[in-house]
Amino acid sequence: MATKAADFRFHKQSNYWEIALSLGVDHAAVALLFFITPNVENANLHHFICSNDFWFIQLLTAAYKDPDPDFKFQGLPRLKELTLQAGSREGARGLAPFFLFPALSRLEVNKASDMYIHQEDWQPYTSNIDTLILNECNLSVEITEAIVLSCKALKTFEWYTEPGKTVRNLVTDRRFQVISSALLNHSTSLEKLVIPSLPAFKLIPDKYPALRDLRLFLRLKILRVALDTIVGRFGSDSDPELSLANALPPNLEQLELQFVWGYCDDAGIAPSSLTEANRKLLYTLSAFAGEAYRFPHMKVLRLCGRPKSLHHCDEIASMFKQLGVSVSMEQWPSRNEIPLTDNDEFAF
Repeated sequence: MATKAADFRFHKQSNYWEIALSLGVDHAAVALLFFITPNVENANLHHFICSNDFWFIQLLTAAYKDPDPDFKFQGLPRLKELTLQAGSREGARGLAPFFLFPALSRLEVNKASDMYIHQEDWQPYTSNIDTLILNECNLSVEITEAIVLSCKALKTFEWYTEPGKTVRNLVTDRRFQVISSALLNHSTSLEKLVIPSLPAFKLIPDKYPALRDLRLFLRLKILRVALDTIVGRFGSDSDPELSLANALPPNLEQLELQFVWGYCDDAGIAPSSLTEANRKLLYTLSAFAGEAYRFPHMKVLRLCGRPKSLHHCDEIASMFKQLGVSVSMEQWPSRNEIPLTDNDEFAF
């Protein structure tokens, strides 16, 4: 492979690349592998988007961010699906160029952080990716916003956090609305949306919903979200406009609701407050069941919460089942997944 590396020009650094290959530098070998197999359609890369993957990042940069007509590598024109697995919160300096791959439609990024990358690395409406999955990534709200805006027309956006954790800097409703506004750019294309829950503590005093305008997502079929994220922390009995039926898009087929209120007992909240929270939870769900006719395509409803909340949902589940909706209930989160209010997780 070292001989092969010497056969082409790499921005006047092919000699150094050859040395790296002879020394067994893994990311230099991966860069060479992509160079000699440009027609790959699916790839799963582990530990190759971290801060020190110099040769691999140089290859991507030369092809997409700083093209050189004399450089023989013209990217991966047939790559359709890509999974990137970073190490333990490694920086993702090589992440942005992947968004410029012309045929890439599905990208999954796991456990990457925003070290060594900047919001300016992504330009609006430049990526053909329509399925984007961010799994346990430690990305700031600003970086996540830039990533979402770089896609022309997302069909699927799945945003998962590590159990018991929240997205870094995603502490106030105001900051969450940055992502909400970015998603509005995909309101005519988005079909599946998975959003992490906000922390269930008094650190978020605003009673109004953080994720708004879901009714504008007319093609949205699958939604997974915390209930208070879309109807506000205090439920809908204080404001009819915050009802669940008014918050949801009309063509939903599958809905998963997470009850953040339902684990306030494990967060040290007084029992009287928990009782009031559950009362408002039941009011919100009962009102939704009464207006379920507004969602004729609804097939699946999944209720996820603490046992003290789910214990009161049997009657509501029966109401939906009578309408032909399949209902399941699941305990969420477990006791060891309760968020902790340390400075690192809740820094503004």
